[in-house]
Amino acid sequence: MDSVSVLLIEDHEGEARLNQRMLERSHTMEFRFTSRRTLAEAKDVFANSSFDVLLLDLNLPDSSGIGTYEQMQALAPKLPIVIISAVSDERLAVECIRRGAQDYLVKGSITSETMTRVVRHAMARMGTQPLRPVAGNSIGDRFPTVSFQLDVENRMHTDPSALAALVDSGSHLTAFPISRLFPPSAEQKVQAFVNGVRSSGTAMNTVLELASPTDSSIPRVLIILHPPVVDGTGMLDGVMLPAHQTLAGIEDQGDAEFKYHTLVEHIQDGVLIAQESILRYVNKALADILGYEVQDMIGASILEFIAPEHREEVEGNHRRRMAGEDIQDVYECALLHRSGERRQVQLSMGRVPFQDGYASMGTIKDVTQQHRVAYLMRIQHQLALDLAYAADLDSVFDHIVSAVLRVDSIDATALFTCRKNAAETTLTMSRGVQDVFSALQKDKNYREDLHRTLRERTSSFRSAEELNNLATADVLTEQGVRSLGLIPIIRGGETIAALGVASLTYAVFNPLVRQTIEAIASYLGGVMARLAAEESLRDSELMYRAVVEKSHDAVFIYRDDHLVFANERTADLTGYSRDELSSMNAWSLIHPDDRSRIQQLSATRDESSDAPLIYEGRILTKDGTIRTGEFAATMIRYQSAAAALVSVRDVTSRRSHEQELKRSDSLLRAAGFAASRFLHTGSWEKCILEVLEQYGVAANVCRVVLMQNSSDDEGAHRMLQRNVWVRPEMRDSMIERVPDGFDYAEAPYDRWAEQLSEGKTIAAVIDHLDADEQMVLARQNIRSTAMVPVFNGERWWGFIRFDECRLRRTWLGSEIDAMGVGAKTLGAAINRQQASEEVIAAKERAEQADEMKKAFIANMSHEVRTPLNIILGYLVLVTELADPDVNEDVREFFDAIEDATHRLIRTVDSIMNISRFQANDIAIERVPLRLDKLVANCIEKFRRSAEEKQLLMEFQNSLGEVEVLADQNYLTESLDHLIDNAIKFTPTGTVTVELADSDGSGPRLSICDTGIGISDEFLDRMYEPYVQEDTGYDRGYEGIGLGLTLVKLYIEAHGASINVESCKGKGTRFTVQFPRGRE
Repeated sequence: MDSVSVLLIEDHEGEARLNQRMLERSHTMEFRFTSRRTLAEAKDVFANSSFDVLLLDLNLPDSSGIGTYEQMQALAPKLPIVIISAVSDERLAVECIRRGAQDYLVKGSITSETMTRVVRHAMARMGTQPLRPVAGNSIGDRFPTVSFQLDVENRMHTDPSALAALVDSGSHLTAFPISRLFPPSAEQKVQAFVNGVRSSGTAMNTVLELASPTDSSIPRVLIILHPPVVDGTGMLDGVMLPAHQTLAGIEDQGDAEFKYHTLVEHIQDGVLIAQESILRYVNKALADILGYEVQDMIGASILEFIAPEHREEVEGNHRRRMAGEDIQDVYECALLHRSGERRQVQLSMGRVPFQDGYASMGTIKDVTQQHRVAYLMRIQHQLALDLAYAADLDSVFDHIVSAVLRVDSIDATALFTCRKNAAETTLTMSRGVQDVFSALQKDKNYREDLHRTLRERTSSFRSAEELNNLATADVLTEQGVRSLGLIPIIRGGETIAALGVASLTYAVFNPLVRQTIEAIASYLGGVMARLAAEESLRDSELMYRAVVEKSHDAVFIYRDDHLVFANERTADLTGYSRDELSSMNAWSLIHPDDRSRIQQLSATRDESSDAPLIYEGRILTKDGTIRTGEFAATMIRYQSAAAALVSVRDVTSRRSHEQELKRSDSLLRAAGFAASRFLHTGSWEKCILEVLEQYGVAANVCRVVLMQNSSDDEGAHRMLQRNVWVRPEMRDSMIERVPDGFDYAEAPYDRWAEQLSEGKTIAAVIDHLDADEQMVLARQNIRSTAMVPVFNGERWWGFIRFDECRLRRTWLGSEIDAMGVGAKTLGAAINRQQASEEVIAAKERAEQADEMKKAFIANMSHEVRTPLNIILGYLVLVTELADPDVNEDVREFFDAIEDATHRLIRTVDSIMNISRFQANDIAIERVPLRLDKLVANCIEKFRRSAEEKQLLMEFQNSLGEVEVLADQNYLTESLDHLIDNAIKFTPTGTVTVELADSDGSGPRLSICDTGIGISDEFLDRMYEPYVQEDTGYDRGYEGIGLGLTLVKLYIEAHGASINVESCKGKGTRFTVQFPRGRE
């Protein structure tokens, strides 16, 4: 066995031990290890030692990243280096391999087989140890066959002399691009083939034309590739051989050695060649997978071996392939084993030349075992969880039986409890597709066989052939049992129970199934032992020990500084087994910084005191984790000597929670401070630096940056630094002006914009971010960051970034929530200031509009009324100068002009008056007036109009003389309008004006008509400016809709009120209620 000297550079002791154990499991090589924790220690060891291979962790206490590899490569350029990293970064892996690393393995996804293979290939590639030759290379004497490896950059590693037998590569190098062997037109096909092997994790093959074949009779080659050792970073193993010899030799020469060495030895999976769905060749591996002999499968249809539900898919792909489509498919399907069992496989098929035509050639990887192992492991894992909480035997038995029946080949199971060392057995539980064991228990021969097996105390699994030799064969046949198993459960040298299993389907138990059933039986034994022990403890004098063992606190006893007892919780807390703890110094569990303090407390205590010594300290666990504990130490007598009984309560989570609450409370207080400052400051910008300082101190970060979104002239959305706060003691080492102005459409800012605009916070250690994000933030000395979006209403305004540059910090959920409150507080302040600015701007616009309106009214008064007054003046002159004998038509024209002019003047006056009222620019001069005379005068003005319409107009005064305080002009205008409306909207009937007393409340004036009335819908809107019930150019009545608006304003300006009652088609009553006396 080869001996290999390994230098392992790993700063974590647990990881170093794990890597050593993985390599120690190798059966082909013996490894000798030298471990170092830092790069400096590794450099020292090179002075006196030599090594065959180096396993290197990139992140060490004194070096990190690819620089670690470069330093080691410079120190030992010829030593093969395999990188083992916790960072799954494909770019980093490719870069390391490009610079000469042999492989890049990711912690947590490495197996012992992977580790051994990678180390062996690394030494082979660097020449420190050659690869072992594949057995049976005698085929190379007859056909040129080239073995090679393909790295992540698709560079081919092989022996140039071996390659020269097939192709003139034009290179004497041991590594060069594989595409050099083929024409440029085949480059995409080569790339797709290699990518297919890497992505599918399955062996594949293809046929390619050579660019410069050594022998013109060998224009094409068959290439077979195996998947990488580690996905995405490992090497591909491959073989290349002549295509025409490969396929022709299989049929024409019947060369079994050729088939074995090319398709079995180089391909570890099953291989087949099918033409017109008929198998022309299968290898031994495929025959073994399906339980047939090779000769039994040759000549049979491939569809006979494929599960019915997959036949159509496989046959369709075969027809397409034979039709000349260039496809290469990899998929999973089920094949039928000779026994009827289904085998789950990965099938990879390709089209290859065969004899005078073409055939399908495929590789088959049997994944049944992997699927079954995973399924059986899940059953055991779930059972272990169920049994951990089982409190009685009935629930234990139920969990055991249920778990057994979930195993795919078990159809029935039973549990037997035994007494007197299996002399007496009782069928405790039996389940399955049929009650097999209840029936078997009635058979005398079966019971005797059962007792005999239990006395032998070994598991018994009998196949269908073995069952035929038993005395109970008839009973078993009657029950349909094809295979039978019995596993005794032994405790303290005595058989206490037995687990029986039966299969009605399979003639033989699969070894994995047997192993799983035995594991389940061992669980039963362990649980029964645990339950019995617990019962014994409850009933024994050792009750106190049961309490200690079940305690949530760690309890241990130490004497002379050495542990003499430790409960299970102590083992859980420290990570050491109880055996390890029994040989340890008690003080080695205490953090070095706390030892002297606790030792001083222990030395000064009174040993005669019964009161426990209470203190808090830090505990060192086996994996290096630090836990916080509350200690209570009491002096006791143990085994006739003085000792200390110590209980430790793990308060790590509580302290962490308290710290989390403290941080979030500080941030919430900072948010409260910000809200107060924003409310008492007119502009948030005046106090933002003070607020950012509060946020930074509360979050205990190095820098707080406020970024605002902005758009440039070209429409690009960019991030601009608005304000920044830096911790005072770090201002010399940190930049205050962080890079900004970046377009959100560019990476990685596009991802930031996407998440932040949706209201999501980005909080992480930068090692966990994408590579481009790491690069941007690392340039600003950031190790952890939290970006919290700020919204102005519904619009994403920008974000606050909290930068931690001293250490890798994991952000707590409560911290992020509190930061969100701070960001919302800032957003509310921004929104409030913006709203305030908008209100001020709106007020300024309103004031400006009001000034313009006043100017318009003054201008209108002058520019409109002046021409109208001129028209009236000239009309009077024309009337006076006209011949007294002028005919009636002309005089009627004069009257029409006068009426129209007065109407215009009234309209202009109405518009100006309503505007003045709205601008509070109208003065009411209230003087004592005789209301009865004023009403009578108004009636007389409109009596002629009433008579022209043949309306009866009445004035009813029940008050006599009555006096009010009013502005004569505005009150007269109001009454004129009400009376005029009553006449205008009354086609026939009566208009009545009534002046009466309103029960001592003051004079009441009513104008009532029998006219057209007002609809209910219009009553609510009749006092609105410019509103009429009848609108449009074809309306029946004139007016602009300001009359009633002005009436209401005039009346209410006098301290009076106006009400209306109306019925459509029957009439309307307006009532004006004046205040009492001269109020």
